[in-house]
Amino acid sequence: MKKLVYLAALLGVAAGLFAFLPKEGEATGYMMIVGQYDGTKTVYLSTITVDGQKTVEEIKTTGSKINKLADLHQAELTKINKLSREHWQVISATSSSLSATPGAFVVSDMVENVYTLRRQ
Repeated sequence: MKKLVYLAALLGVAAGLFAFLPKEGEATGYMMIVGQYDGTKTVYLSTITVDGQKTVEEIKTTGSKINKLADLHQAELTKINKLSREHWQVISATSSSLSATPGAFVVSDMVENVYTLRRQ
């Protein structure tokens, strides 16, 4: 009787493990999310998929540079959270900015954030 219980438990565990194997046809590799603010009223959120397809989404903003940057970060976070539910994980994040006034504490004129994601 004990052998049947152990065998049933072992079969249950083995069946459960198959649920976590990658499905055939799922994209594997890396994806990039690029958020850009170029000093205009518009921020851009680009997605570069595993197969190299690039989509660019314009995000209309109003107000000060700080509000525009906040809208950019909100769009980036929303996109990353959506992709994390699809089993993508951020493995690298970089940010670069350029200011017309070097050395001063000002909000940057140009900002680019790049997130590299890998399927879990």
